Amino acid sequence: MSEPDIVVTHTDDETSSTNASSYTFSSKSFGAADSDRIMIAVYGHRNSSAVAVDSVTIGGVTATPISERTFGSNILGFYGAAVPTGTSGDVVVTLASTVLRAGMSLYAVTGTTLDGIFDGAWDTEDTSDSFADLDVSCPAGCAIIGAGFTTLSGSPNTWTWTGLTEDFDSGDIETSTIMGTAHDEFASAQDPITTIAATADGTINAGAAGVIVLAKPSQIISTFLEFEGATANESEYTFSSMDFGAAAADRQIVAFVSARSASGSETISSVTIGGVTATEIEQQTSGNNKSGLYIANVPTGTSGDVVVTYSATQLRSACALYRLTGLSSATPHDSVSGSSETVDVDAPANGVIICGAGGTSLLTSDDMTGVSPSHDIQAVEFLKTVSGQKNTISSATGETVGVTAAERITPPWRHRGRPVLLRRRIRSIRWGDAILGPLGGPAG
Repeated sequence: MSEPDIVVTHTDDETSSTNASSYTFSSKSFGAADSDRIMIAVYGHRNSSAVAVDSVTIGGVTATPISERTFGSNILGFYGAAVPTGTSGDVVVTLASTVLRAGMSLYAVTGTTLDGIFDGAWDTEDTSDSFADLDVSCPAGCAIIGAGFTTLSGSPNTWTWTGLTEDFDSGDIETSTIMGTAHDEFASAQDPITTIAATADGTINAGAAGVIVLAKPSQIISTFLEFEGATANESEYTFSSMDFGAAAADRQIVAFVSARSASGSETISSVTIGGVTATEIEQQTSGNNKSGLYIANVPTGTSGDVVVTYSATQLRSACALYRLTGLSSATPHDSVSGSSETVDVDAPANGVIICGAGGTSLLTSDDMTGVSPSHDIQAVEFLKTVSGQKNTISSATGETVGVTAAERITPPWRHRGRPVLLRRRIRSIRWGDAILGPLGGPAG
């Protein structure tokens, strides 16, 4: 039996110019009930300082963050939940503190699951009104949802989309803040799609646009699960009750781990995932930093501990987890490590690349090359770490992946409600790692 087509429907939207620490978008349309239905809420807000999204519920169901981005004092994100029943309900967004204004756009999706995120991309801008760095890979039968949110001045203050069909354009949400969303479905595979872009009319102060690619469950190999960091001085770190995703007989969990110490001679001794000893894919030490990729077959349980043991005491450590299914082999098709910003690897068709970098340089998650960052840059005291992935459609030789040395930093200072961007030349950067493991395609 063939898999059903993915169908995406924009069902509702709403904006608010009220200052609040939580927003209830009441009685929003969910469309027709369906046992297969997931709802995706796109949410953005503006403030004078950065404020995190604590939770999102859709129809009373806690939504999972799919992808989000903080830019300046603003945030934009995609949040999904399985909501099979009901034709309407509330979308409730709870924040860490009060913000100035917000917007929400809602989609009903059938034909896939919350694990069905194949690819994604973000473009952030603080001067240009064009968001064009949104190239993604799209397998046959995929669907793409795009969103943009920005503060700006000028008129007419509207969004224009290329490559996707616009669903929502907020116009001004109070003063000089606009939000827009769009989507489309694609019958044939495209690797990559290079024609998606969003343009916001006006002069940009701080803006972002992002896209997520939804694929049929059989096409998904890798899903990002969770990131955790620890600041205690230890030789063994236990990251407790980490998310493993849905259980499956062929489920492989990949851990990207990194650490920083007072000296550079230590190594990663072992990693266990849910009590299973993980196999080392790659390990790299550079200066006082060390990082590694590890894989283990963990077929049962939806959560568990990840225990990372080092050869000597570390100052801090971090762990990012990925869930993989459908692999023809847990042995990588290729793997590379190094202390430079990028590395080149060979990638198979219908496979996945996972890349991680750890060190002390000033990175932003936009700076990943060749893969989509799975989470914002994480600062565990002085240890900075980021990881990303790319599900591959076509084979590639010498694919360049890693991070790019940024010549800018965004400090935590604010002036007149806008971020101050300091520029400096970084003369030397020490990278703990640029590792990846392109793994074989689906079995059979």
